Amino acid sequence: MKRKIAFILTFPLLLLAMLLFTAPSSDPSFNDGSLYELDLDNPSTYSVSCYDVLTSSQWAVKNARCTLATAVINLPGDPALDPKFDVPLNLTFSKSGTLESDDDILIQYKIDDHGWEDLAHIEGDDLSGSPTTYGYRVSEVNPGSDITFRIIMRTNNNSEKITLHTTGGGGGSGSTLMVGTPYLQDTYELFKSASLPITLASFSGSSDKEKVQLKWATSAEINNDHFEVERSASGDAFQTVTVVQGAGTSNIIHQYSVDDYSPVAGTNYYRIKQVDFDGKYTYSEMISVVNENLQQDCKMSIRPNPCLGECQIVLEDCPQAARDGFTVYIYDALGNVVTTRTAPVADNSTSLTLDVNNVYKPGVYIVRGKLSKEKVIDEKVIFSN
Repeated sequence: MKRKIAFILTFPLLLLAMLLFTAPSSDPSFNDGSLYELDLDNPSTYSVSCYDVLTSSQWAVKNARCTLATAVINLPGDPALDPKFDVPLNLTFSKSGTLESDDDILIQYKIDDHGWEDLAHIEGDDLSGSPTTYGYRVSEVNPGSDITFRIIMRTNNNSEKITLHTTGGGGGSGSTLMVGTPYLQDTYELFKSASLPITLASFSGSSDKEKVQLKWATSAEINNDHFEVERSASGDAFQTVTVVQGAGTSNIIHQYSVDDYSPVAGTNYYRIKQVDFDGKYTYSEMISVVNENLQQDCKMSIRPNPCLGECQIVLEDCPQAARDGFTVYIYDALGNVVTTRTAPVADNSTSLTLDVNNVYKPGVYIVRGKLSKEKVIDEKVIFSN
């Protein structure tokens, strides 16, 4: 099927304006302004049949018919999720000598395993003696396709020469053979694929006295192996709370929910680490959840606080403790459990002695008294040896 062809001829003074349409975007995976640039110092980026002049900055042909083909260029996107787009191609040519119509340039492209199709034909008498950039688009291309370009240049006299300039060549800055970031079809809007590892539709958290409940939803997933839910007490040092299996590849909405039974008192920061099957990963934005614990009648205190060498954890006025038992967890500032203690309960009260000498590093810790899944009491303590 023949595709629509758009052609723009721009002279050097207008080149900057044209390059603005292929300027880099914030997504480094493909919207970096260039999918391919010819590097004549790197033979893996092209193949060539013959040449008179081949340097790092230009390829020139005279009195011959020669062909240069690019390497196969893999286009971004997923054909199942993304719309068709237009692929831009910029080339810079110049001539020397008196060229006629039978001296020419033929520009072709091939998509996947289909045959070569003509993109443009430039006759020699239409070329300029100074480097001039020509812009083309191959339209209605499927995302995820492979595309290859080739340039056939021909002159029939030693006094006639056609030169293809590459980056930094005779045309100065901007002289190039470059395949740029695709545009959405028939627009000037740079293509951005929906086939990112996941499309996160929502991410939220709420405190439920004893725990923090986290929920998120995805509207699309590509090669998604799993999620790692991470928590931080400070917003910059995270630890993994749990791992949740991903949906692999899917374009339907998936809902996820996990409970964190070990949040720190006060503000907890959460983020989701998404991991591909190949080990690559990305992070979600960070959210914060304030943990508000149920106090009711039970009272827990640390005496003295700051705790200098030795202190007491005291539980008072708590009849439920006699039925459910009393367990103390001590968390460091990163939310790691460093100590677990249990205590018998008599007369609705109990106490534990903590000897912090040579046991805890000086700093702020959270003491959590847990009576049951419904009853959690937190107190902040400062240990100082």
